[in-house]
This record gives sequence, structure tokens and C-alpha cells, in this order.
Amino acid sequence: MNNHTETRTDERCDCEAIVKWSYFNGHMQFDAKIVNFSRNGIYIETDQAIKPGTTILVKLEILLSGTWGSSDHGWLHTISMGEVKWCKELAKNRVDYYGIGVRYHSYK
Repeated sequence: MNNHTETRTDERCDCEAIVKWSYFNGHMQFDAKIVNFSRNGIYIETDQAIKPGTTILVKLEILLSGTWGSSDHGWLHTISMGEVKWCKELAKNRVDYYGIGVRYHSYK
């Protein structure tokens, strides 16, 4: 969908976690996998394209590998709300599969 230019300012922590995501105030939930995270956001892969600028809610279901994080890298949130910053179609075995960059909404 988009060409993504690298703009990360925080180091990423690799992990593999199963999550459910939904549009903010939406009732339908979709499956996804977290591939990595930082203090400010997450990278998920899912079979749904999500338009940049969309607010989504992400709920951690199962942490398969990796760590919860540290004070140096931030923490993997068990539930979070964030803005989709970019969406990129991936070359996977599935016809529709997307990489999504999500920046956490600030709670400050």
C-alpha cells in the first residue's frame, strides 16, 4: 500500500506474539502477530490492510517468544491503542498479508 521510509528513533525488541486487533470502538476482532516492538510502538503482520491514520486497539493474547522488554527498550503492552503509521503488502504464501507499523497513542 505504502512505501515505508525508515523513521525509527527507538531500538526494536524482537518477539513473536499472537494478538487480536480491532478498529477503535469497533466490535469485530482480527488476528495478527507482533514481530517486534519499541517504547513507542509495534510492528504487526495481519491479513487485513489498515489505512494509515486509523486508530486501532491491540490486545496481547499469547507471547510465543521474546521478552516483555526492559527500561532501555520500553515494554510490550498487553493492551494498547495506537495509530497506524504505514501499511505494506508483504510477499508471503498468503494472497493478502500486510505489515503494519503502529505508534502507541501517548498517555502523558
